Amino acid sequence: MKQQLLNDGRNGSLRGECFMVSIQRKWVGVLWSGCALVMAFIMPLHSYAQGECTITQITNSTGGVTRYPSLSADGSAIAFQSNRDLVGNNGDFRDEIFLYQSGVGITQITDSVGANESASANTDGSAIAFVSASDLTGSNADNNREIFLYQSGVGFTQITVSGGNGNFGPTLSTDGSAIAFHSNRNLTGSNGDGSFEIFHYQSGVDITQITNSTGGINSDASINADGSAIAFASNRNLTGNNADQNYEIFLYQSGVGITQITSSTGGRNRFPSISADGSAIAFYSTTDLTGSNADGNQEIFLYQSGVGITQITDSAGIGGSAFPSISADGSAIAFASNRDLTGSNADENLEIFLYQSGVGITQITDSTAGDNVELSISADGSAIAFQSTSDLTGSNADGNREIFLATCAAVPQPPVFPGSQDIPTLSQGGLVLLCGLLGWVLLRRSGRGKGV
Repeated sequence: MKQQLLNDGRNGSLRGECFMVSIQRKWVGVLWSGCALVMAFIMPLHSYAQGECTITQITNSTGGVTRYPSLSADGSAIAFQSNRDLVGNNGDFRDEIFLYQSGVGITQITDSVGANESASANTDGSAIAFVSASDLTGSNADNNREIFLYQSGVGFTQITVSGGNGNFGPTLSTDGSAIAFHSNRNLTGSNGDGSFEIFHYQSGVDITQITNSTGGINSDASINADGSAIAFASNRNLTGNNADQNYEIFLYQSGVGITQITSSTGGRNRFPSISADGSAIAFYSTTDLTGSNADGNQEIFLYQSGVGITQITDSAGIGGSAFPSISADGSAIAFASNRDLTGSNADENLEIFLYQSGVGITQITDSTAGDNVELSISADGSAIAFQSTSDLTGSNADGNREIFLATCAAVPQPPVFPGSQDIPTLSQGGLVLLCGLLGWVLLRRSGRGKGV
């Protein structure tokens, strides 16, 4: 009887142990499933750093000039100008507008006797704003420099009609409905003195004059995604805070008006690039805006609404950084620089760089001759179109001005949750290691007392 009780007790204990092993092994399975879900679903939803970039040469010509690429927001199309016969329709070698589309190739958009330049593409390349001195629609017989809009399936629309020679720098909203540009023409009846002013075209509304100043220059317009905000540079006292008439960055917002972003003495602040919602502006400056540019070198800066101005590059020597192009959410800025910002540009050639919030600066091109300039970034920051005289792919030995496209592989970064900015985060490999360690501990506990 006693032996039976001992056996029953032993069996009961074994059954309990087996039950606990089953429960703990079940929790190991739950743990691994949870880890897999985190890696598969949570991590891809957060920020991405750029991994290795692949550079593709888009145009291949001899002599002449191909330049000023504008990359569509989705990264699938590049509008640009060229005086080369790229597709067999430009035998007279005029400056024409061309469009490259992934999977399609290059299409010549204009075919005229005057110059066509300064292309700006919308979300997918289906619309392009540009300047033309040709009579593309029958309304420019005097061949003045006018703003035109090309739309796939529609054709050309002449936006400005003026005398003289003064409409420049169109920038098209990604939705294709609005164009910002600068002009010294009296387009609305409010620019009789012929100053260079910022103008805004809105589909269904027509043209509005944004600035109204005497003398000086308002230029370098950059429009946001829906056309409601325009960043620009000006050496006029537009808001009462620029009495010394220095070149400053300004922001126009529909329903708000004009706000002065920078305030400096001497030097210059130029070529702003605005984010999709208008809350962030990248630009270059030779002034000491944040206390870190006492030598007045040409550096890249970032303005963020509610944050202020941050200096992105910090370098010394002749030259500097320029041509900033900002991503849709303002977290990435592509730019050109002849400084050794990452330790890979000791020869101080003019290279393409990419800044990413939380990551830092990455050098995209690496060449020993020629220049890499005039760049345009995609909305998500994963692609950069630019002009180069370097032989980046082995197909530009003659050092001609060609269009190139850098596409960068996405590398997942640790997720950042609200309020977790100061909490250390794990990489994907670290998460796997943690899950493995916890699983080992549970398995050890499940085998305790059985020689495991």
